[in-house]
Order: sequence, then structure tokens, then C-alpha cells
Amino acid sequence: MACGIRTAVSFGVMAARAVLSDKEHFADLSIVELMSSVKKRARAEMRKAGYDRLHAFQRSRYVSLLARGFHRSRIAESGFSPHSLKEWQEARGVWKRNHPADGDQLDQVLAGLPDSYNNLIKVLAGRFQ
Repeated sequence: MACGIRTAVSFGVMAARAVLSDKEHFADLSIVELMSSVKKRARAEMRKAGYDRLHAFQRSRYVSLLARGFHRSRIAESGFSPHSLKEWQEARGVWKRNHPADGDQLDQVLAGLPDSYNNLIKVLAGRFQ
């Protein structure tokens, strides 16, 4: 599957923007997926540490993407084709099977990131020991 597209992501929706290689395309989406997961975990840890919803949201901004998403309707109105999170994850799996060296390289880069972010979340939540 040749994607060759840049993506804008909003709550599991992606849309074509500018040409990228498949490797760059799936790397970008994988990082956005990881950062979304990290932010969600950060808010949950802040709430467990006793922060109210607003303060948990504010403190989790330290581990948030700088880019903000767009509402699905705005993406569709702009002429972009939305794709579900599951759909691009399946496409990434096919790409990784067809390009094992690039897939392994992407996995290696992404593998070390969760531990670093988990430690940062612990610090932000006041639970680092």
C-alpha cells in the first residue's frame, strides 16, 4: 500500500495533506498515537494523585503534542478523506510486513519512548521515587 501522504490527526481520524514516504507517514502516525496515549495516561495519573480535572489537564500539557487536532466535520469539509484509527493501524501492519527492515527500525525508535514518558508522568504527578 503506497500511502505517500502527510496526515492531520484528530481523535483517530487522519487526512491527506502533502506527500511523504510510507515510512515517514507511518512514523508520524505512530508518534501521534503514542503521544495521545501518553497524554491520556498522564491525566489519569494526575487524577489518581489528587488533582482536579482542570489541573490534571493543565499538568498533562507537558507531555502533549504541540499540534492540536481538528474536529472530524472540519476535516471532511476541507476535502480530506478521513480514515479510522483501526484502518491506518491495519495499513501500518501490512506495510511493516512488506518492509520488515523499516518496520523494525520504526519499532526500535518507538520502543524507548514510553519508559521516558512514564517517568516524566510520575514526576508530574509527584510519584517519582
